[in-house]
Amino acid sequence: MGKIVTVASQKGGTGKSTSVFHLGYALHKLGKKVAIIDTDARQATLMSYYSSRRINANREELTGKGFDLDFYPEVAVVKHDQPYRKTLSAIRNSFDIALLDTKGEFERFQLDLVRESDYVIVPIGASGTDLQHSDIVIEAITDENVNREDDEKLGYSYLIQKAKVATNSFKHFYRKVEDEHHVLSYIPHSEVIAAVTPFGFTSFDAIQNMSVMKKFIEEDWEDTSPSFNKADIQQTNDLIMKAAESLLEKIYD
Repeated sequence: MGKIVTVASQKGGTGKSTSVFHLGYALHKLGKKVAIIDTDARQATLMSYYSSRRINANREELTGKGFDLDFYPEVAVVKHDQPYRKTLSAIRNSFDIALLDTKGEFERFQLDLVRESDYVIVPIGASGTDLQHSDIVIEAITDENVNREDDEKLGYSYLIQKAKVATNSFKHFYRKVEDEHHVLSYIPHSEVIAAVTPFGFTSFDAIQNMSVMKKFIEEDWEDTSPSFNKADIQQTNDLIMKAAESLLEKIYD
């Protein structure tokens, strides 16, 4: 039986869709059969990422250049006014893990999705304000667990996004969060991720053939193209893999 993992927060801009996109690829690399569920039908960010991936996989400058562009997980959109519980049940029976992306608001539908889940990831920026905004999600998980047996309690982890790792303020923030909650990992601030993700590429794709990827991005970004530093991208990939491995430990514990 597969696991449903919902990525939820109370506010937008916390990197939910990006987290799902990159974590999905990392879980695939770890040998898991992954489904991606987009629950924000209006914005459909993840659908656009994977559509771009399909299109760009066939571009002449990328084919045969060492990219593993064959990763296309099952991607579905579920809506609150459709039989989404039936859809999630079918996905459980066919996949190891389904990652659910949610809207940047914590409303009734997001609460219902949390109740259908086996685990919750709460992405936040490295700020006290983001941490405070996450309280509503944590409270919903606590309330849900009142109705669950001990062996079915709903767990959660934070995933800290866009971290400026070298700063003392981040180090203090990370220690504070880690003292009180489980943290999957942190993801450094990365212009490369921001550049490649809308094209349907992950940071793992970026490092497979950096010269081709850099040229591809430069054609679109022109003078504002981000710098491609192999060590920085590898660090990001290692931390995303750490998050995926930590998630598997938690949901199969």
